[in-house]
Amino acid sequence: MRATIPGFPNYEIDDQGEVYSRGRTLVRIPNSKGYLRVFLRLSGKTHSRYVHRLVCETFRGPAPTGTECAHLNGVRSDCRLANLIWATKAENEGHKVEHGTRLCGEAVSGAVLSEAILMQARERARAKEPMKDIALDLGVAERTLADAITGRRWASIGHAVPAFHTRRRLTDEEVAEARARCAAGERQADVGRRFGVGRTAIGQIVRRESYQHLP
Repeated sequence: MRATIPGFPNYEIDDQGEVYSRGRTLVRIPNSKGYLRVFLRLSGKTHSRYVHRLVCETFRGPAPTGTECAHLNGVRSDCRLANLIWATKAENEGHKVEHGTRLCGEAVSGAVLSEAILMQARERARAKEPMKDIALDLGVAERTLADAITGRRWASIGHAVPAFHTRRRLTDEEVAEARARCAAGERQADVGRRFGVGRTAIGQIVRRESYQHLP
C-alpha cells in the first residue's frame, strides 16, 4: 500500500516505511538514537523528516493532541505501519518498559549523576543537609539534584527522599552558638557539621541572610 505524503506532493510512502520520489526509493538515514530519517525537498528547501512519523501521518492521519508516534515492538528502525500508533507519552513510556528499551538512571545519554553519587546525595539529604550545599559539593545544578533526590527523576533508583526532609531548621540557641563559633574563628564547614547543615547555610546565618529576626 502506497500513498502521497501529506504536505509533500512529490513524495510517496508505503506501509513498510519505504519513501519514494518519482519512482526512486530514497535512502533512509539513522540518527544517533536509531530513528530513520529522510530528506524531502519542497519549494526549494530541504526538510528532514522522521520516517515513522511520516508513516503515521500518511496512513493514520495527523497526530492527535498530546500524542507521539510509538513503536510497538521497540525497534526504532521498524517503520512498518503495523508497528506504529499514535500514543500519549505515558502510553509510549509504558511500551518502552514492556519491551525493555526505556533507559533509566545513568544509562540515559548525558546523565550528570551516577547511581553511587545519587545514593550519597540522598543520604546527605536524609541527614538534613541543605540541597544547595550538596549540589555545590557534587558540581550538579540544584534543580537537577533536587529532582533526583526526591524521585521526580531517577525514580527507578529506590530510597528517594521527600522534599520536606531535605532541609533542617536550627533553633534560636543553635543559631546564636553558630554565629559565636564562627566569630571566634571556627570554620563554617566545621560549624555546619556540628549542627547538621552545610557551610552555605552557616554562611547565610553569619551574614544574617537567614534568621534575620535574631540578634
